[in-house]
Amino acid sequence: MGHDIYFQGIVEPDEMWKQMKTVWESCVKAGIDVPREVYDYFKGEGPHKEGVRIEIFPTILTEIYETTYRIDPKTLPKDIKYIEILTTC
Repeated sequence: MGHDIYFQGIVEPDEMWKQMKTVWESCVKAGIDVPREVYDYFKGEGPHKEGVRIEIFPTILTEIYETTYRIDPKTLPKDIKYIEILTTC
């Protein structure tokens, strides 16, 4: 049985995030569609309390009985606070 693994960088909320969150929540409360720019900013998931989630695509190195996921820190945005690794079974 296999599983999926996802890597996300988390960027802390800044002023832009706070403004976008206000718009998102106001639209939801008013029962109207969220503007496309705001929707795209949050990748359609709505604001997360941690901040903005950025998908990270590691290099995958596969051997016979193991898989290694390599992330080069130089390729990451400078404002990422931490990286989350999500797995599903």
